[in-house]
Amino acid sequence: MNDYCSVFGVRAAALANIIAINNQGSLLQNVLGLKHLQLHFPSPYLDGQTPVCQRTAVDWIMHFEFRFVKDIPNVYLEGCVKATTTEK
Repeated sequence: MNDYCSVFGVRAAALANIIAINNQGSLLQNVLGLKHLQLHFPSPYLDGQTPVCQRTAVDWIMHFEFRFVKDIPNVYLEGCVKATTTEK
């Protein structure tokens, strides 16, 4: 989870505040011909260090990454993701 946070510029701070930081998400826009992108979200129980609710963390990441992936025709969310999140 922390890897996605750093790539797409999300940092979970105390009291669940989110802060936009420098990100590398714009690198995706430079990949010519990118038609499919798979994002895998591991279970938060594997490392025991997820700072917020998994559903909330995935929502935050998707919110901040949207501008970088909106033009990719097929974006797939896999792993520990609620069905309601994938429908958004």
